[in-house]
Amino acid sequence: MITDKINCPKGHGEMSLRKLDKCTNFRGIELTYQAEVFVCPVCNMEAGTVEQASGLQKTLSDAYRRKKGLLTGDEIRRYRKRDKLTRQELATLTGTNRSEIREWEEGLIQPESADHALRTCFSRKISIPESLYHNSLMAQTESKFITNSLSDAENVS
Repeated sequence: MITDKINCPKGHGEMSLRKLDKCTNFRGIELTYQAEVFVCPVCNMEAGTVEQASGLQKTLSDAYRRKKGLLTGDEIRRYRKRDKLTRQELATLTGTNRSEIREWEEGLIQPESADHALRTCFSRKISIPESLYHNSLMAQTESKFITNSLSDAENVS
């Protein structure tokens, strides 16, 4: 439920919704971002809803990712859909699991090694860890290709 009114916890009446430019240190990096918060016109106390807190978490996560040169959650989702991959398929190709892909798309910051695997996959230079290779769609496709090639070779003999 999205709230459009909040009263000041100090009893000063209704707070007004404002967009504020903010700066914070996150994981040792200075980030600048914009936050939508309720502000008390009397004491300037800032407050927010659960929905705003969730949105702020994603905003900070994406600001951090951009500063560190990592893919944002929206970029991961957009590239995955562009390549017509399910979360499970992308997880298999990158050596992760489906829930990690979902978490990264929704705002959790991926490790640099996972970001590298995602970028490699999205740039079409797909590298699959050997242990996952045999379970991947590519292995199934290669297996069909080899089987068809062997059948063709037998027919020629």
